[in-house]
Amino acid sequence: MSKIKIAFQGEKGAYSHIACKEIFNGAEIKTCATFEDTFKTANDDEEYKILIHIENSLAGRVGDIHYLL
Repeated sequence: MSKIKIAFQGEKGAYSHIACKEIFNGAEIKTCATFEDTFKTANDDEEYKILIHIENSLAGRVGDIHYLL
């Protein structure tokens, strides 16, 4: 069985990275510079799942995500 692959927007240590590690323990995790890059990763390689937040506790709704979905 192959290892789960997860991509997220951000850097290692960010909340999204921590969420990836907690939800998908032991997965191969890829950082992406932008939300668009994250979606492109999953589009180009069907083995990748993505973890994307749709709201931010400080800024509220993340509008770009709704457009990309």
